[in-house]
Amino acid sequence: MPSLQLLGPLTEPSLTLERPKSLSLVANADMTAPAPVNPTFKPVIRPAKTPEVAFFNKKIFMAEVVAYTVPNILDGVTTVRAIRRGYTEGPLPWGSSQLIGERPGIARYTLVMGGMQAAVTFASYKLEHSRNRTLRLLGHSLMLKRSVDHTVGFVNNVRLGPNP
Repeated sequence: MPSLQLLGPLTEPSLTLERPKSLSLVANADMTAPAPVNPTFKPVIRPAKTPEVAFFNKKIFMAEVVAYTVPNILDGVTTVRAIRRGYTEGPLPWGSSQLIGERPGIARYTLVMGGMQAAVTFASYKLEHSRNRTLRLLGHSLMLKRSVDHTVGFVNNVRLGPNP
């Protein structure tokens, strides 16, 4: 029931509501009751999830593709030019006569080496997207190794004399 209560001698009266005693006891009893304890419950502690970090860097990958393509083209042009002057392609590890033959033309060189470059670039792309650091480094090293091989081939073809 509403009752009139004075807050002070010169203040206005305020209206307050009184709760019935029975509801008040029930409400207080529910709030102060201790929660039941389960002795077999063990909290599971999980490590915090690591945020998704982008491992792949498109600019680095494109630089690797360019660094692989330019020596490959230069090696192919100088190889075909040397073959027209009478030289032959050597065997592995310094040549690739097992793949393109001893006297490859520009079409054969382009098809074989272009196919190999596409395969290595695709494999490197997939490896560089890995979350495993070792696999990412393997992807970078594939591109680097092939770039170095074609650069060495280009330099050796340039150093050849005019006649075999």
